[in-house]
Amino acid sequence: MPNNKIPFRYRVLRFCFPIIEKVLPKVAQKIAIEIFFSPPRTSLSQEAQEFLNQSNKFKVMVDGKAVVAYAWGESSKKILLVHGWGGKATQFNSLIKHLKRAGYEVIAFDVPGHGASEGNYCDLLLFEEAIQEINNTVGPFEAIIGHSMGGIAGLLAQRNGININKLITISSPSIASDVLYEFRRKLNAAEPTTKAIEEYIQSKYGLPFSEASGEYIASQLQNQIPTLLIHDIDDKQVNVKNMIALKKKLPHAEHFHSQGYGHNYILQNPQMMEKIERFVCQ
Repeated sequence: MPNNKIPFRYRVLRFCFPIIEKVLPKVAQKIAIEIFFSPPRTSLSQEAQEFLNQSNKFKVMVDGKAVVAYAWGESSKKILLVHGWGGKATQFNSLIKHLKRAGYEVIAFDVPGHGASEGNYCDLLLFEEAIQEINNTVGPFEAIIGHSMGGIAGLLAQRNGININKLITISSPSIASDVLYEFRRKLNAAEPTTKAIEEYIQSKYGLPFSEASGEYIASQLQNQIPTLLIHDIDDKQVNVKNMIALKKKLPHAEHFHSQGYGHNYILQNPQMMEKIERFVCQ
C-alpha cells in the first residue's frame, strides 16, 4: 500500500509549532531552518541488512564525512541509484535485483546525513557532490536513476558535466514553491517561517532557493541526453504537476505514469522496473 503519511516527528511539531511561532517567532524560524536541513533517519530491517551484506561496500569522503556506498554485480555497464530526502540505498532493493539480472553492475549509496553515512546535515549540493565523488571512484555510469530529491541531484550532476548516457527521475520535486509549501504544511507553519528559510539560503549559498529547483536546473542543461521522467499520479507528497513542469523544460524527455503507488511505494512497481530496463537498454 502507498505510504504518504506525515512522519511522526512532523505530527508532533504540527501541534506545537504554531504556538512557538506566535510566542517566539525567531526561535520558530531557527527550528524550521534546522529541520529543513536535517534529514530523518530510519532503522534497517533485517531483510534490508541481509541485502546490503550481499554487496561490495566502499566509502568516499564528502565534505569531510564518510559516505557509504554499495555495489552489486560485476559488469562494464554500471548504473548509479540516488535515493531521496530521508531515504537510503536499500529503498532500491527491488530495482537493484532487476537491473542486476539485466546484466548491470548497480551502485547505490547513503547520501550524507542518511543511512550509514556520517553527518546530520544535508542539502542538494551534498547530494550532487556525493554523486561526483562516487563517479570519480567507480564510474563512469551508463545512467543515473534518482528518486525524489535524488532525481534533482542527478540533473544537477548532469548540468555540472558528469559523463552519463541517460538520466531517470522518479517522483522528483521540481517546483521550488511546492517544496517550501510541503515543508510548511508538515510543520503547520506560517508563511514568514518559509520566508526565513529562503533568506537563510540566499545568505548561505548566495542564490535564491528557486535556483535549486529542478525546473531551473533543467533549463540550464546544455546537452539533451535521453531522459525518462517517472511519477505516480496519486503521489500526495510530490504532486504529479512537478513532473509536468519538468517535462516542459525537457521536451525531449520520455515520461511514464503509474497509479496507486504514491511517492515511495512506486519503487516497488514492476511495470516501472520494466520501463526502466527497456529505457536503459535501448
